[in-house]
Amino acid sequence: MKMIDLFWLVGLCLARACQRFPNEVNVALQGTADQSSLGHDVGLASHAIDGNHDSIYSKESCTHTNTDSPSWWRVDLKDTYEISTVIITNRKDCCHERLQGAEIHIGDSPDASKNARCGTITSTSPGSVHTICCSGLKGRYVNVVLRGKSQYLTLCEVEVFGVPNQDPAPECKRKPNEVNVALQGTADQSSLGHDVGLASHAIDGNHDSIYSKESCTHTNTDSPSWWRVDLKDTYEISTVIITNRKDCCHERLQGAEIHIGDSPDVSKNARCGVVTDTAPGSVHTFCCDELVGRYVTIMIPGRKDYLTLYERLSRNAVTWDITHGIHSLFALQKETGYFQ
Repeated sequence: MKMIDLFWLVGLCLARACQRFPNEVNVALQGTADQSSLGHDVGLASHAIDGNHDSIYSKESCTHTNTDSPSWWRVDLKDTYEISTVIITNRKDCCHERLQGAEIHIGDSPDASKNARCGTITSTSPGSVHTICCSGLKGRYVNVVLRGKSQYLTLCEVEVFGVPNQDPAPECKRKPNEVNVALQGTADQSSLGHDVGLASHAIDGNHDSIYSKESCTHTNTDSPSWWRVDLKDTYEISTVIITNRKDCCHERLQGAEIHIGDSPDVSKNARCGVVTDTAPGSVHTFCCDELVGRYVTIMIPGRKDYLTLYERLSRNAVTWDITHGIHSLFALQKETGYFQ
């Protein structure tokens, strides 16, 4: 996404210039905050994203941990964003030096050590405002960490400016006249978790993604949980697009595998792809390079978890969505026609 230059005035000083996105907003305001501990009753983690920039601790507008090792604070943005800038307001009434050496990390893991480091606070003063340029780093979590020492961490405001992640979907090799043959198939799943979570709901033409509308599938916490469509013939499959559930539980799709082949036993079929990260409503495109098969299976290996699928209409094609689920399948019928 194109970024623009913008200078920020902080007090009477010209803050660091970061490349900014047009139409970006402070996405931290819609997130939820957590921290390593609660050092004082009024030092809640949420105070750093409440929009109140007052840097006097007694005004109940700042966070406060214990002397943890390390001390940390984190905001969950609830979705993956491209982040241009993080702005941190330090405490003014005392103890500004505690923020010295704090690291800012951004990524899709709640564990800061697994995320990229955007910057480090190298000097502080009472009420200092620190502008960290993150150059479009992508992530759902922004972590502030004090490493290598036992120290209190206090933040009076953390602003995170960015835009939703808009990576283009990969362009899969497609053939003309592909159609959605899932509509003519039959569906099955590892179990029925709820009375209205029938396997057939993923291919019934109802595109509502809210489970309570009785348009989704649902398994129990099987080991493994799986859903499968029998296409009634063998197809060359070009693309699988998976759209995740929005209303809750998106993390259940993490690690789901898509398999294609001529056996109803998923272990005997080739794997097209794996869902490696999730967010509410995230869309995942897998290029299957014309894998051949009669069965398309979604499986969550290695753990017990629910699997839920729903169906929706997509541009140029009727598609499936796994609320943990399949969004689209595009394919060519083996030798005779097309599959989607």
